[in-house]
Amino acid sequence: MSYSGYDIEDALVLNKASCDRGFGRCQVFRKYSAELQKYPNGKRERIGDPQYEEMEGKPRRRIAKHAALDPDGLAMVGGQVRAGEAMVKKETPLDTGSTGIGNDRGPSEFRDSSISYRIPDPAYIDKVMISQSEKDNMVIKVQTRQTRR
Repeated sequence: MSYSGYDIEDALVLNKASCDRGFGRCQVFRKYSAELQKYPNGKRERIGDPQYEEMEGKPRRRIAKHAALDPDGLAMVGGQVRAGEAMVKKETPLDTGSTGIGNDRGPSEFRDSSISYRIPDPAYIDKVMISQSEKDNMVIKVQTRQTRR
């Protein structure tokens, strides 16, 4: 066996200090988007507040699914998001087909249709952007950043 290094065919020799400083790491960016639609009966999707769990004698805290959300219902920039956590707390009205004429003008009920992070490895929220589409619907885009080795 020679120590010259010429007999290494398919190997890569790395300096340990280089690996410790981040050599060979990559960043994976993913974009998620949600559009808040307006329905023909005049009702709209909305961004809801995060839900809290109430426990006697203890301060209230967010449920696990909403741990990455700010009080405005959008993900915190720079915050970590794990699998199953919501990034946008979007709520859709249950009654989207009624005409709005008659007795159905009361407060409507909403169901949760949040945009969730589904990948098993955690990531960080890189950007949150709010804009408007051509149809005057609000569009929310969230960019996540994941570091891989």
